[in-house]
Amino acid sequence: MLFLMALLFVEFLLWLSAFVLSQKDILAPSVMMCNMFLISTVFALINIENWKVDYHIETFFIISTGILVFLIGVFISHLIFQNVQMNVSSYKRGENVNYNDGQVRTWKLVVILCVGIVTIIWYYFEIRRIVGAYGYNVHNVFASYRTITTYILANRSDSTIQMTSFVLNQLVRLTYSAGYAASYILIKAIVRKRSQLQKPSRINIILLRCILILSIIPGFMGAERNQFLQILVAVMVFYYILWHQENGWDRDISWKFIRIGIAGVVVGIPIFYQLLRLVGRSTALSAFESGSVYLGSSIPLLNMYIENPAEPPRVFGEETLLGVHQFLANLGVDTYIKNRHLEFRHLNSYTESNIYTFFRRPLHDFGYVGMYIFVALIGIFFSCYYYGKIKNKQQTKRLEYWIIVYGYLYYWIVYSSIDQRSISYIATTPIMNIFAMLILYWFLTSNKLRIAVRRR
Repeated sequence: MLFLMALLFVEFLLWLSAFVLSQKDILAPSVMMCNMFLISTVFALINIENWKVDYHIETFFIISTGILVFLIGVFISHLIFQNVQMNVSSYKRGENVNYNDGQVRTWKLVVILCVGIVTIIWYYFEIRRIVGAYGYNVHNVFASYRTITTYILANRSDSTIQMTSFVLNQLVRLTYSAGYAASYILIKAIVRKRSQLQKPSRINIILLRCILILSIIPGFMGAERNQFLQILVAVMVFYYILWHQENGWDRDISWKFIRIGIAGVVVGIPIFYQLLRLVGRSTALSAFESGSVYLGSSIPLLNMYIENPAEPPRVFGEETLLGVHQFLANLGVDTYIKNRHLEFRHLNSYTESNIYTFFRRPLHDFGYVGMYIFVALIGIFFSCYYYGKIKNKQQTKRLEYWIIVYGYLYYWIVYSSIDQRSISYIATTPIMNIFAMLILYWFLTSNKLRIAVRRR
């Protein structure tokens, strides 16, 4: 317990340092990482007796120094951009906006919505077909489909059952990506409701909301909640950035976001628990126990990994660079593809988990030095992106593309106290998702595509 309490204290000091150095920017990459580790450590402390946590100094050192290295990478990159940033808090709202702002044509939304509806129906019947072909119960179709795609197909390559087609996979991708484009347009309309810029009509607002809701359904059909959380995080990022663009980056709403975050954890735990049941996955745990496992079990599990490591990696970056190995395998390269889900470990007689924080995968693959280098590189990447491309930048069409992509990638940081999301972002899938969401946003907001109606 001593080192777990010490970890919480060090994390708070690191959070305070990051908060001050970022000029009270609550969504700065360094601050958000500290936010998430503070939350996870608090939940680990709450359950310290139930989980029989015996924390060791080595685990305390890894997490503390790992966060510190990330913060150093962010801070150094921030210093590079600090002297070249343009202070835009003095220019008037909309002064530098020279593009079609908020004008979305109804027919385009109808097309995307119809394609999404057809995709969801097609996807549902394909899932039922696959589940039935594997002999699983179709009454719990989504959970069965998750079992097939996550565990069965991950451990065998000789299946003769045809999975979803390439065309359907791309339509699912478009449906999911449309949620980011739609949510960005919606948030922009909310933030700029007092400005003189043209905003979407009421019918377009309804259609945009339908597209957003539709975009999270494929994730639920795969019995996954991460896609829903990822879009929710992107919406938060969109609002934060657009609000500062509208009101000036010198304005501070960080404490408002802190209050919202605390309320979100309190309200979100029971909602997240119900989502588990919605997608057909069952648990004997209560809502608080389930939320504690999701938010806090990574802290003691990393400690268990340090005490009893997994087998050494068979190939370079087998856990961290899984997406790279999947890409190489598709090219015919002989490599090893490990299951993306790590081994389960027991917290007590009836509770188990398989999440190990931001640091397990790179530590396992690259050792201590390699882990610190990998962590620093991620910090530098997010810092260069945020301070070099977004913060204190004038409003342009290109900036909107940067913001949408940043909102999509930001879940990497929000998830840092739970797991290392490099398995999802250093891969071909996110590149294709990003390409799809940018094309869809261009399609929705461009004036170059019109349907001419002749008057008779």
